[in-house]
Amino acid sequence: MASAKKFGWIEFLTGFAAGSVVSILFTRKELKNDFANLQKKAEEIKNQLISKAKSISSDLTERSQRFIESSKKFADGKYAGTIESFENEYYSIKYAINTAIDNYRRSSKKITSAQSNDDLFIDFDDETLPKFVGMGRRRR
Repeated sequence: MASAKKFGWIEFLTGFAAGSVVSILFTRKELKNDFANLQKKAEEIKNQLISKAKSISSDLTERSQRFIESSKKFADGKYAGTIESFENEYYSIKYAINTAIDNYRRSSKKITSAQSNDDLFIDFDDETLPKFVGMGRRRR
């Protein structure tokens, strides 16, 4: 009768070590891919925010410049429109600013409620985040 070789501790530890090494290599590769995807998504979000901010800024700048020109003409008595049209320009700018602020607040609330479903979320208003006062050494 052939004697069956017993499974020993050396074989167990060798198998465990080999499995651990393979697991670490696969996990490392997955983390590297996840990090690259996260960087790509952050870059896309940054570009979207910059584009939207530039668009809003450009629109408000144009409206403000037209209002300033109208104000100068109004002050000089050369304004061709009515007081109502002058007020409408003012309220148009005010409405655009308030709409931009409201849209920002609404989108911030959507992000906050969806943060558990999103891969990337940073709450800049979180009071639990540390507030950095200075970068100098502490004096004893």
